[in-house]
Amino acid sequence: MTGPGHVPVKPGERPRSTGIRGILISPAGEYSSRLWQAVITVHADAIFFITAASSLAILIAGCVGSITSPPLVGTAWILEEIRDDHGDLVPVLTGTYVTAAFSAEGRITGSAGCNRYFAGYSLSGNRIAISDAGSTKMFCSDPEGIMVQETRFLEHLTASTGYRIEKVTLSLLGEGDRPLLVFHRGTAARETGSPPAP
Repeated sequence: MTGPGHVPVKPGERPRSTGIRGILISPAGEYSSRLWQAVITVHADAIFFITAASSLAILIAGCVGSITSPPLVGTAWILEEIRDDHGDLVPVLTGTYVTAAFSAEGRITGSAGCNRYFAGYSLSGNRIAISDAGSTKMFCSDPEGIMVQETRFLEHLTASTGYRIEKVTLSLLGEGDRPLLVFHRGTAARETGSPPAP
């Protein structure tokens, strides 16, 4: 087939664009007006860009989707909030580090702020039972209120009946599934109950 703007193509040669949208020259030297063919030929660079961008979006989505909540066992949990006598969740005292580490053997250990403590626990779904708690018997006066906070922490610990992990936050729940203690995933350096090294 011949006509205005005809560009001969040798047998076996790949189709190439005439620069006119909607026109494609086939290896047989014929015109094709199928729009999708023209778009693929004329705008091959744009299609490549779209394909690359789509692949990048899929890769990013995959990375974001792979972020999972840390497990209860084997994570160093640092207390951030504690329910006070008025029923409000309040931040822990500045300068205190209260921790919890749950072992696969059913033990909890950590710092209550002043003293080291230990307890046993068992799980059933998202329900938890904590018992047989004990601690060392030191007295601390700094910061002010640390011993009151420690006593409240140990009381809430053994009163917990459920737990919830959301992203990097662990909540130990009491009556009505209200959070009594709220922890954040920490590091092993802070699990000791001492401020991390600068």
